[in-house]
Amino acid sequence: MPVSSLLRGAAVTLAATALLVPTAAHAGKSVHRDAVGDVASFTDGDESFTTVPGQKVGDVVRSTGKHKGKRVSFSVKMRALPKTKHPHGVVTRIVTNKKTYFADMSRVPGLGNDVFLTRNGKLIDCVGLRQKRSAKRNTLTVSVPRSCLGKPRWVRLGGAVYWSPGNKTLVDESHRTSLQQDKDIAVGPRIRR
Repeated sequence: MPVSSLLRGAAVTLAATALLVPTAAHAGKSVHRDAVGDVASFTDGDESFTTVPGQKVGDVVRSTGKHKGKRVSFSVKMRALPKTKHPHGVVTRIVTNKKTYFADMSRVPGLGNDVFLTRNGKLIDCVGLRQKRSAKRNTLTVSVPRSCLGKPRWVRLGGAVYWSPGNKTLVDESHRTSLQQDKDIAVGPRIRR
């Protein structure tokens, strides 16, 4: 599903509730440094994205994927974390040796926090999904039990942070310098347990 559709869907979810390149495998953990100043913006009803180079809030600088024990987790560190007064979250793309999933973590003022797992646009009942927001570290983290992902041999992870101050939505992908709205969320290398 194109990143623009996912993020527009995530923005709708927030409102309603208030590169696949083969690479070498990594054991247990993968860290990726993202370009600074590559946040993109779009407004409600507008199909085009505009880069906002000076935007610090939501600007991903590093992402960390882990595939250890009984869990798969993905964490994004930003230059500045979105304020809790604005809807925000991260859509995580999880590619396994079997299937592709999306874990969406959202925070909506007055309505609370949510994290859910989907495959082919359908919700998956998954006990044990977790999310964490660390203001001290400027990070958002999603954690999924391996059992909900079919206990994969390896995973590839990538994400897109989004936040909505007013009628616009700002987005930054973790593994791509500039947002490409007709592409899937880019993922990193294979991570084996």
